[in-house]
Amino acid sequence: MIIAYNYNMLHTVIYTHRSGSTTSAKKIAEHSNAQYLGEVMHPYRREPNVEIHVNQLQEILSLAQYKDIVVKFHVIDLLKFYNFSVNILKDIFLKSDKIYYPIRIDYKAQIISQMIADKTQQWSENRAIDKKIILNDSDIPKYTENLINQISIQGQWYKTFSGELLILENQIYDPYPRYEYEFRGLKSFLQKKNDKISLFDNIDVLTIFENGNSKYNII
Repeated sequence: MIIAYNYNMLHTVIYTHRSGSTTSAKKIAEHSNAQYLGEVMHPYRREPNVEIHVNQLQEILSLAQYKDIVVKFHVIDLLKFYNFSVNILKDIFLKSDKIYYPIRIDYKAQIISQMIADKTQQWSENRAIDKKIILNDSDIPKYTENLINQISIQGQWYKTFSGELLILENQIYDPYPRYEYEFRGLKSFLQKKNDKISLFDNIDVLTIFENGNSKYNII
């Protein structure tokens, strides 16, 4: 007598905003014939009670026992689990059958996309792009610092729980409709007078990812 066992898979995407993670996650779901649940912790992001996050997480992990699913966890959501209990975060990695780490080499484009999305509150591909967006160049350092920190944490977790590194520029993808935008501020003003002035630092995203951040080791 042959007994058939159902083996269900949890596909976990660990991402930063505007790294192509949604497109990648949907493709993973399609190729794996799995259910795409999206950014599962997003509705709870402003919820200060971490136990509610934990309860939601347990529901997701339980669901993965019965069906193939694809979920996305933003680095900042996983940090909440890390700060609450390292063991809870470790449980996510251990119970994930496949882990994916999407990154975007062109960090300047990623930051601009983040700034525009924050200002317009339009994050999906179905967005109106009829208005020109004005961005403040003094906000760039804050966005840069946040992104570098998140990418380094991604890389640290990749060192311990390796998975598939998804580099946006190496994939075939359809960019979201693009806004016309303009930076304004002191640095932008000076740049118009001296084209050697750059609004962005020269940052190697892949090196940041590979170096990781030992502060967030979870072993």
